[in-house]
Amino acid sequence: MSKPMRRREFLKSAALMAGAAGAGCLAGCTTAEQRGVYLGPPQRPAPKAPEKIGKFRAGNIQTGVDVAIARQGGRSPAQLVRAAVEAIGGMAAFVKAGDAVVIKPNLGFAMPPGSGATTHPAVLQEVIRLVKAEKPGEIIVCDRPIDRGSLFTVNGADAVCAAEGVSLYAALNDGLFEDVMIGGQLVKREPIIRDILDCDVYLDLPVAKQHNATDVCVGMKNQLGSILRPQDFHNWGLHQCIAELAKALRPTLTIVDAVYVLLTEGPKGPGYVEQKNTVLAGVDLVAVDIEGAKVVGYGVNDIKEGKNHLQFAFELGVGALTGYQVREV
Repeated sequence: MSKPMRRREFLKSAALMAGAAGAGCLAGCTTAEQRGVYLGPPQRPAPKAPEKIGKFRAGNIQTGVDVAIARQGGRSPAQLVRAAVEAIGGMAAFVKAGDAVVIKPNLGFAMPPGSGATTHPAVLQEVIRLVKAEKPGEIIVCDRPIDRGSLFTVNGADAVCAAEGVSLYAALNDGLFEDVMIGGQLVKREPIIRDILDCDVYLDLPVAKQHNATDVCVGMKNQLGSILRPQDFHNWGLHQCIAELAKALRPTLTIVDAVYVLLTEGPKGPGYVEQKNTVLAGVDLVAVDIEGAKVVGYGVNDIKEGKNHLQFAFELGVGALTGYQVREV
């Protein structure tokens, strides 16, 4: 008489039998779904953020210069813009004939030119003219402002855009935004101005200034004017959210207005303003923001206690904290 089968031997035998049965089923057994067995909702991998959202082209600098800085020398704002852009290859390196171009200045407040709170109209006008020289198909200037009413008349954007024959609008209607995947740790999805997502060339045109929430506002912070609900970022973790947006939304080119720099009471002022007569240009968002922050008086480690948006952005691969090439012209 055989001995009783021990538990371990029984389990091993059962596993082998199940494996054999499973192998046979591969040829033709119905699946659990086909048999009507509910296994719960389908499990799919979590979506990953794309390298860059939007249809616009990424910037490509052939000059080896990461950040060009034009300052002083008795030059006008327009001359400073031309010098900085020329030093990284000229506008022709970024804009092609027939392109749809969106320019996103900082036009958030009803503050006059020279206040340092908004992009100076002379800087905006010269950027528009450099783009127009490349014979684009369309130029749109837009922002989601904080103030309401006739702020574009006060800050000078209306007159410039009317003179140059380009479209200007305040993105206040929810229908102007498209909800897109950002895929960050804090920012999962975010509605962004549709024209930015659909254009061929996206130009970020911030003013460099002091900011009461982030210490400094340059290119990455300016992009909060492209989203529908910027206040959410303040609630979730502002510095990290700025960096996560920058990872996904990477301008073709960033041109920084630091002609009149608001050094206190930012972002709106009125506060203490210095005429710095400086314009910066580059593609590396971190490097451009570091050099822009220096004009405002901040080094990387001076911005807030703990990790700031520059450091977060570096860790996310947005740009370089050190080792980038600067050219002063």
